[in-house]
Amino acid sequence: MALINTIIPLSNFEIVRTRIGEILFTEFARQFALTANPDINPSVYEERFIPVDNAEFPVINVSWSGAGYSNKDQTQVDGDNTYNIDCYAGAEADGDSGDKIATLKLHRLLAIARAIFEAPVYNTLGYAKPFSCNVRVASISIADPVRNNDATHQIQGRLELSIRVPETNLLIPPPQIGTHTTQVKLELTDKGYRYTWGTLTNISIGTAGNAFTLPLEYTGMQVVVVSDGNQSYTTGVTQSGDVITMTNGVTFTPGQVVVVNLRLEDFTAQITIAADGDSFTLPAAYEGKTIQLVNDGNQTYVTDSFTQSGLTVTMTNGVQFTTGQQVIIWYGLQLVTVSATAGNQFILPAQYRNFDQVLVFDGNQSYSEGYDLPEVITTMNNGVTFTNGQQLIIAVR
Repeated sequence: MALINTIIPLSNFEIVRTRIGEILFTEFARQFALTANPDINPSVYEERFIPVDNAEFPVINVSWSGAGYSNKDQTQVDGDNTYNIDCYAGAEADGDSGDKIATLKLHRLLAIARAIFEAPVYNTLGYAKPFSCNVRVASISIADPVRNNDATHQIQGRLELSIRVPETNLLIPPPQIGTHTTQVKLELTDKGYRYTWGTLTNISIGTAGNAFTLPLEYTGMQVVVVSDGNQSYTTGVTQSGDVITMTNGVTFTPGQVVVVNLRLEDFTAQITIAADGDSFTLPAAYEGKTIQLVNDGNQTYVTDSFTQSGLTVTMTNGVQFTTGQQVIIWYGLQLVTVSATAGNQFILPAQYRNFDQVLVFDGNQSYSEGYDLPEVITTMNNGVTFTNGQQLIIAVR
């Protein structure tokens, strides 16, 4: 007969393993948003054992290696846990430099991971007292490089984290994260459990009124639904940059918590034009971000159609805006120029095959859908055809 008749909750070492992945996913996403460098935009997995394919780089896998226990008493024991952060990078052979390029990419991933967990803000992984959690980067090591049959160099490195956490004998719920919140979730894929962005976030209203501002970590995301606790609204909601305004008479009180559903287009934003003319001003939250595409509701324009000075974007192709017009901007993307052949296909360069394609610009019009996304050849399925040698601009992320 079983003597334990309640569900045994997750152990703290399991909770910490998942927390490590959340932190890596969130912080690497922020570094990528700041730099637009695809080499530091890894997919992050938990306990993955399926080999990493060449088309996936960069990749990070978080795993628990084991624990030693000490200071045991009747209620708890200290667990000295070891977690492995395995980083994978690769580069195509380019003379004798492919291995060097792959190695430097790997070193950058490991350096950023080390800096994240050495940062004082993560010395308890964001958990509030009385949960005691001591974090230490124990070592970094590099495996021997591998050159595959397709002439791709790949290399793996490991950052070892030593984390002491208490394990209790009492059947109590897991510790709660204190000052740090995240909207990261684990999603099952054919390669294992991968960290992704969630879609719902709770926002605490600061001041009474009909508007609120998205927190910094959601800068640029588009709001789809706002729920005030009594009802959800898909209309009567406008967005200007990161400011959300209710236009249906709904007002908020200080401290009220609203639930916001975000469209996960974290490199786009919708701007409301303040005055007639050929320019507009970005909200202050976009200070330092370089705008790469502007859509005026009819067409998308690349950077040779406008200039940017600080927060001011000015069109140089004769396009004029009207007061109140909604304009969509893209930032933090990579723009890739490819040559088409006659027909409805083009070949995506090898270094961009592990990206999601978000926009095709053929010089006359932009397309955000109407094409397939295989590894090498992308086919337009909306009737668009190209001429031999036509230059296309592809936005990737």
